[in-house]
Amino acid sequence: MPTAEDFVQKCLKEVGDEYEYAAHVDPGTDPSRTKEWDCAELVEVKLQELGIDAPDGSTRQLQWVIEQGTSIPLAEGIRTRGALLLRAGHVAVSLGDGKTIEAKGEEYGVNVFSASHRGFTHAGRVPGLTYDGTVAGGGPGRSPDKVTTPPVDRRPTLRRGSRGGAVRFLQKRLLALGFAPGPVDGDFGPKTEAAVRAFQQSKGFTVDGIVGPQTWGGLGRA
Repeated sequence: MPTAEDFVQKCLKEVGDEYEYAAHVDPGTDPSRTKEWDCAELVEVKLQELGIDAPDGSTRQLQWVIEQGTSIPLAEGIRTRGALLLRAGHVAVSLGDGKTIEAKGEEYGVNVFSASHRGFTHAGRVPGLTYDGTVAGGGPGRSPDKVTTPPVDRRPTLRRGSRGGAVRFLQKRLLALGFAPGPVDGDFGPKTEAAVRAFQQSKGFTVDGIVGPQTWGGLGRA
């Protein structure tokens, strides 16, 4: 089971990289070859590398923590190594000692910073990570897949250009059903759209390449 310390160490390996809003990094890229991150991409990619499909974007990451029941008081989050610290439009990873590792902004890049007086409003353990022997969002030994697979009614609408953990989940589901979405990379490109359209046609759904409630429902029942 991946641990909070695994997550922290993966983030720390990116210290010194630059900040770029809406940066995209493929999971598994050697840290010596990465250059630019934004705050949510750092969290999302490093968790994907540990087998946890985190949402794309700090707002969705906050919603994810709340929905999975892993939110904790902010003061506790600052004391919890590997917890997420969040505010509107930003996310950081707590080092548990009053500091963070994060992609802070263009002037700062990826580095270690103080967590104090930063305007953080929420904190939470990462669903699926092990903290002191207990999996956040479950109990000892609970599978990350059980924690991070969203119910149909909470899955976001996806279309070409969408990115993130929900897209990777979609791609895995399509692949399992025999529809080739291209690489399982979290990037909703033309191959994924073609696979969605083929799936929709097979079910008699409206063929528009957009994954909304009807298509998610079909994927869930298939």
